[in-house]
Amino acid sequence: MKKREQIYIVPTEYGLMYGAGILVSLLGGAMYNNNLAFLLCFFLMALFLIGMVQTHNNIKKLNVEKMTIFLSPSESVGHGVIWLKSHNEGGHHQLRLRAKNGEDHLDSNIANIYKKSLHPHYFDFKTGAWGKKKLKKIKISTRYPFGFFHAWRMYPVSVEYYVYPQPSGILKLESGEFEGLNKGAHLQNNGDDFSEHKKYEVGDSQKHIDWKAYARGRPLMTKKFNEGDRQTFLIDFDKTPGNLERKARQVSQWIHGCEEQQNSYSFRFGSQFIPASQGPRHKMTCLRILAAMRDVK
Repeated sequence: MKKREQIYIVPTEYGLMYGAGILVSLLGGAMYNNNLAFLLCFFLMALFLIGMVQTHNNIKKLNVEKMTIFLSPSESVGHGVIWLKSHNEGGHHQLRLRAKNGEDHLDSNIANIYKKSLHPHYFDFKTGAWGKKKLKKIKISTRYPFGFFHAWRMYPVSVEYYVYPQPSGILKLESGEFEGLNKGAHLQNNGDDFSEHKKYEVGDSQKHIDWKAYARGRPLMTKKFNEGDRQTFLIDFDKTPGNLERKARQVSQWIHGCEEQQNSYSFRFGSQFIPASQGPRHKMTCLRILAAMRDVK
């Protein structure tokens, strides 16, 4: 048996005022026996009922197909995307997407969704404390077309996402925290000596794509380089001074600093060790582990 849509609808303040105006026109027509007043009353009532039906239909047959929240910094602005599937013939207009998960707050407007289409909507949200989190439900509402009624529907979702600590700290990686490595297999495309080609994967730096080979009909490949005798940083969470909050923010600062300077770095937390590398994928892996520490500690 198909599950019925649970759509809620109530009059807005403007709708209540409009309804009071209809009642006044009805009483005026009855008191003075004025047919024009009755005609105006029936016209306003018809518009009121049409608005109620249109508001309800504007959110009807709208499903959430998928939702992704990207890795985001704490106490800042995060980003995500939601895929909405329309199954009606009229499309959807002037929708509002809202969700709250602890200190994280999402509030985004969707202008239009075309009829019977899959619509990706990219949104921003305010992040709170860092950690590994799970969003369980979202609310989509509308007041289209006249603003007489407020209709909404709650959608169950199960979205895990990571909010990493806001980078901050004044400590520097000292010489004792360097590893003198000569392991080109762990390092990512920052050296000077060309080593080999490898298949392109999402997250690899585009500046190392071999476009000439691609133009000759070969698959999309990236160039690998050896680092030679360059040193790489070792970021050890357990050896970082301070409490959990201070350590997490300092390590986040070091990770961002290494990425900005294009320095390779390895990351250690307890028994977990991420070999030295550099790039978007490596950064994301380290920051996700860092974000999940709040659940471990």
